[in-house]
Amino acid sequence: VEPYKENATNIPGLRTEGEQAGVYFIMSKTSREVIYIGFSSNNLYRTIYRHFQQWNDIRERIVYDKHRYLVRVIFTTPTRAANLEKYLIMKFRPRDNENKYENYLS
Repeated sequence: VEPYKENATNIPGLRTEGEQAGVYFIMSKTSREVIYIGFSSNNLYRTIYRHFQQWNDIRERIVYDKHRYLVRVIFTTPTRAANLEKYLIMKFRPRDNENKYENYLS
């Protein structure tokens, strides 16, 4: 589905409040290519939201345009989310997970 809306979510089952774990894919809307895979062990909504939010700090962050990308979510337990993220990064090798992929190989 398309990414978040400011005060609500259009991802079925994703809660804006409380603890929720899972793995998420950020995909190109046009090509459906997986661009980034991440996980959250406790607040999935907030973690996804951050990828589409502008930042004013000096750290370099990738900010995705919410009109050009889709998000797909797999809900699971915190432990499984971390393991599943690693497996999916190894399988899909997303463009923006390059550093994580290299770390998982060593």
